[in-house]
Amino acid sequence: MDEFNPAGPAVNGPTEPAAPQDFASPQPPREPKKDRHVGLKILAVFMCLLILLSVAMSGVSLAFQLGAFCPTDDDYEADDVAQEDDVTIAGEFEIKSTKHISDAYISGDSSALSDRDKETLQMASDVIDDIITDEMSDVDKEAAVYEYLTRELENDAGILTVIPNTGKDSDNPYGVLKYGSAVCVGYATTFRLFMQMLGIECMVVHDSWLTHSWDLVHLDGDWYHTDCYFDSPNGSYRHFNMTDAVRAQDEEWNTEFFPAAEGTKYNFAVYNGVDVKNIYEIPQTVMDALSEGKTAMACRVTEPIENEPAASYMVEMLSGAVNYVDGFENCMLDSYWLEEDGLYTLCLFVGSNGEETDYGLTDEEMEKISDAVNEAFGTELDYDDFKYGYGDDYDEVVTSYYGYDGDGTVVAKG
Repeated sequence: MDEFNPAGPAVNGPTEPAAPQDFASPQPPREPKKDRHVGLKILAVFMCLLILLSVAMSGVSLAFQLGAFCPTDDDYEADDVAQEDDVTIAGEFEIKSTKHISDAYISGDSSALSDRDKETLQMASDVIDDIITDEMSDVDKEAAVYEYLTRELENDAGILTVIPNTGKDSDNPYGVLKYGSAVCVGYATTFRLFMQMLGIECMVVHDSWLTHSWDLVHLDGDWYHTDCYFDSPNGSYRHFNMTDAVRAQDEEWNTEFFPAAEGTKYNFAVYNGVDVKNIYEIPQTVMDALSEGKTAMACRVTEPIENEPAASYMVEMLSGAVNYVDGFENCMLDSYWLEEDGLYTLCLFVGSNGEETDYGLTDEEMEKISDAVNEAFGTELDYDDFKYGYGDDYDEVVTSYYGYDGDGTVVAKG
């Protein structure tokens, strides 16, 4: 992570000392003059002490400001806790255990539960009855719960710490199931409740800065990361059953406390993946999947990829091309690579870009803005090019400023 170095408030330096006074040659000692000199000396000592104290306080103040505005790794580590439950996220939302509720479901005895917990159990049981069938495998059950949480619940827009519209219990299963609105802690704890009710081992994970939470789920001997919050409201499967390596692209967490997630078998894209001989077969495979209405797919490249810049550029081109497919005009393509035994799988996920923005401008006003941009950049763009995604001149604009260096890294040319 880049170090944060704010300019900070200006610190005033010490003022220039006043020019020394030109005292006359001392006269023969007289009592009044002796008293005045002693007073001046005391005053000088006192002023020196004040100056030293002021400098020391300025240093303390500056150090405090730097400590406040430039947090270090040690600061982050001090916030983290090596435990799953009773952890507060964003200073407000608490991860609480619900195992007593899932145990009551499994045992069939809810007599020890509070009225509130009994209501939570009933709501969760009703959902399970609606979405789970006996013939489902564990991963099928997980996917059904994921679909319910990411498509049926309201994901509050904005940052992770946003206050939900209901303002009621958004961080626990009771509020999530009753009011249908959740922050990240609500998604994570409700997902875990369902998994534990279904007999699937699951943990709620929090990041090292106590600002976000998600789940670890245990399937056939392997752990996987699943983040329902980030995949709401369209259930793209982008954050479904990830490895540590993929999750680490977005988050940091206590890997010494939480179990390692190294499984790829039940990553949704891999689970539904298609073998391709080389990267040049990827575009048609993606187009075929989109034509079938799929929003998550994977291409397992069976030959070693020797030209990494070409593979990166292929993904760039696909990201722009998806917007020209019927039904996907207002979409974005997200992706990552998985490596196993020296071979790579490209996982692709299509998600919504959001609704078209109404700027409230007249055609003349929009044309004037387009003319100004086109004149400066030498392009021929208009609003239709970018209201849903990349424009016809996307490659022209990008390649005029960026290019690939020898090792496949994107570098600025200008």
